[in-house]
Amino acid sequence: MSWRFILIFVVVLFTAGIVYGFLRKRYKWTAQDTAMARARSTRAPYWYRVLRALDVFANVVVNGKEDETISARSGRWAHKAHGGPWYYRWPARALTAFLNAIQVDHGEQAMSGDLERASEIVTLETAALQEPSFDKVQHG
Repeated sequence: MSWRFILIFVVVLFTAGIVYGFLRKRYKWTAQDTAMARARSTRAPYWYRVLRALDVFANVVVNGKEDETISARSGRWAHKAHGGPWYYRWPARALTAFLNAIQVDHGEQAMSGDLERASEIVTLETAALQEPSFDKVQHG
């Protein structure tokens, strides 16, 4: 395959995703949608968790927050007028529209998944810190 064919294919696919994302009917994301997305994120298989870790790594490489996926970051920036500098919002909206063509409400689902994983870590670490199993050694 020629690199030109691959480039044209990627550009056409990306453009189609953006057009579809902007033209499809939007509905308000509800608390029930967030709860369902959070519940789904805890049942991910191993290979999916590895891909998510690579997504988080890529987000950190481009100066994003650790433990946040690129999808959640672009979804957050696409929904808020103050989600980042103005020159980041349009690419974030384009990426979110493209991902929404692949998976409906991808940005919202990614944000909900990040929220669930963060909640699990807070619960786990809080419980670990409250256990009296760590004996402090006295020096002296």
